[in-house]
Order: sequence, then C-alpha cells, then structure tokens
Amino acid sequence: VTESGVDPRNFILCTDDSHSGTLVHEGHMDRVVRHAVQQGLKPVTAIQMATLNTAQHFKLERQIGSIAPGRLADLLIVSDLAEMRIDEVYGRGVRLAKAGKL
Repeated sequence: VTESGVDPRNFILCTDDSHSGTLVHEGHMDRVVRHAVQQGLKPVTAIQMATLNTAQHFKLERQIGSIAPGRLADLLIVSDLAEMRIDEVYGRGVRLAKAGKL
C-alpha cells in the first residue's frame, strides 16, 4: 500500500495469523495496527483499515466501523496512535477496561 500508492480504502487488516500466546503478550488488533504503522502506514490509515474498511467489506458500515449516531459504540481510547497504547475500552457504550484493568 505504501510503496505502490494504491488507495488504502480497498484494504483491510485481519488477525487470523495470531497464536493464543501472541494475543496475550503482544495484543490482538492493536498489534496488527502497530505493525502496519511500523511498515510505513500513517496511524489513521492503519486504524481505518482495521475499522471502517473492514465494516464496509462485510457490509456492516451502518452499524459499526465509525463513530456516528445510531452506531454500536465499541471504542478504544488511546494515548498514542502509532503505538496503539490503549487507555480505555468501551463495548456498546459501557466502559469495560481502564488502565489495564477490567
């Protein structure tokens, strides 16, 4: 994507390569986004490929993938986009985790 200059809206990020130990020690989608940024993608582009692009691919963009009225509120609050340092996690509008604690 970075070298060929193709439109990143046509790409999604996935996590089907992760072993359970990797998930525990390195993260899930946050690990994939971090890796994409390390490979040269802008953080916002990598996040778009993990959220909105994926929702559009599966025809779910009216329910998930972006923040808008009527959408399901699954959110991450991060203090550093490039590092995907997650501070808070919300599922359906309810805070599920803060500062690493459920």
